[in-house]
Amino acid sequence: MTESIFGITEPDLAAAIKQWQNGDYKSCFAVIERYAQADHAEAQAILGASYATEHWGLGKDREKAVYWLERATVNGHPTAPLNLALLFDSTNLLVGADTARDDVAERNYKLAFERCKIGAEGGNVALMAALANCYASGWGTAPDQELAKIWRAKAVAAGYKGQP
Repeated sequence: MTESIFGITEPDLAAAIKQWQNGDYKSCFAVIERYAQADHAEAQAILGASYATEHWGLGKDREKAVYWLERATVNGHPTAPLNLALLFDSTNLLVGADTARDDVAERNYKLAFERCKIGAEGGNVALMAALANCYASGWGTAPDQELAKIWRAKAVAAGYKGQP
């Protein structure tokens, strides 16, 4: 079995995710979509993020982005709730002034914060950085710049290479 940075042991999915990370979206779409349809949370989160940001060359499709991010959230993906909340928060094209959707976004921020905190405290480097962003922006918690700095520093010290 092959293992990717996401802890995925399915060789074809691990290879597809590596292709996706390298920007080769068309080559990996069918494999990721198949796993997403089979309720694989990581594949669902990738599809949701991709539809939100125009990957695959399909253009933005906010309804599909919401659909896949909601499924990934239900299936326990640690950062899908944060991505879903950000999607609701960043656009009026999909949610307008719909109070129900605003409530969903707030619940997703809280859920994302809780999951990020558990994962960060458990040593997940990407979730350390996500938790720092939650604290810095007040997503799902009261803003706390000091805790944001602490978690950014922990993420970087643990090898985080992204934008802290």
